[in-house]
Amino acid sequence: EKKRLKKVKQSVGHQYILLQTDQSLAKLEQPGMRIDFGGIAKGYAVDEAYKALMEFEVETALVDGGGDMYLGPAPSGKKGWEVNIQSSENDSLEKKVILANCGIATSGDRYRYVEIEGKRYSHIIHPKKGLGITQRRQVTVIAPSSTQADALASTFSVAGPKKTKRLLKLFPGVSFSYFFLQKGNWQ
Repeated sequence: EKKRLKKVKQSVGHQYILLQTDQSLAKLEQPGMRIDFGGIAKGYAVDEAYKALMEFEVETALVDGGGDMYLGPAPSGKKGWEVNIQSSENDSLEKKVILANCGIATSGDRYRYVEIEGKRYSHIIHPKKGLGITQRRQVTVIAPSSTQADALASTFSVAGPKKTKRLLKLFPGVSFSYFFLQKGNWQ
């Protein structure tokens, strides 16, 4: 297993992607490489759908792409859109937020994981280890766009809360919350 993992890790990394912008091409320089846009694709699609609605002069809208959302201006007579963030393990644990003009996304392993020899691995891969993260946590990110919220929710899932607090300084207008599934509490 360790040999296989070592071989696979040799084909991982942005440094092995050669972009030829003048021709709109990307070359994958290592054998066996693949690109997966799962980390931002839903957020990007949500942002693009919202932009399309605005071209038709829709006054306000909320676009939901399977949990990744963009929330436009508040509906008439409201301060914003009411969004419930629920624990992936306990539906009775929730946090309510009022939002407008922002994106929101949540990452966690409620539905997408694998158990191997009694150990649970998330679908979110730790890039240095080459394996799914094993810490049970759910991360919700609020950001200026749904694309950014989607990307950062996965990033912060890997980083953990301490590194996330440091990383947050690089992203103005972004906030996050963690739900630690083993501890059963919000942070």
